[in-house]
Amino acid sequence: MVEAWYCAGFVRNAESLAIQNLEHQNYRVFCPRFSKVVSHARKKTQKLVALFPGYLFIQLELEFQRWRPIDGTLGVTQIIKTAGRPARVDQSFMEKLLRVADSSGRVAFEEPLDVGDEVRVIGGPMDDQVASLCRMVDADRVVLLMSMLGRTVEVTMPRKHLIKAS
Repeated sequence: MVEAWYCAGFVRNAESLAIQNLEHQNYRVFCPRFSKVVSHARKKTQKLVALFPGYLFIQLELEFQRWRPIDGTLGVTQIIKTAGRPARVDQSFMEKLLRVADSSGRVAFEEPLDVGDEVRVIGGPMDDQVASLCRMVDADRVVLLMSMLGRTVEVTMPRKHLIKAS
């Protein structure tokens, strides 16, 4: 049994429809998503969006499973092919991607942070501010040294709102 992952495109705004129809045909589908802060009408909200917009992954065993019905599935544009056959996605890439995803396909890319690192705030009222990591309160909260109103102050915030500053 040689199962591998393949990539297929889906019709814009038809991600759920494509997934539902593929799963109904007994294909194993994986569409990684991440939480993104979206601004609309001066309001910021968190939204789950596809990590690879317009694409999802399907696990197949080409020797025993029919792949041609995928191209005719409602919501799917087509499976990505090379020389007329589905193009296999690198196995180590998929293993890493699956490792950082939860059961719903949500991925978290929390890179390790160390005391003294320059970090950027993403989301919230301090969005896009750069600060220095002062200390870790626990696994989910950190204390930052941030310049505000001409002086340096300590600010405590959730770890999930930080990335390394570049």
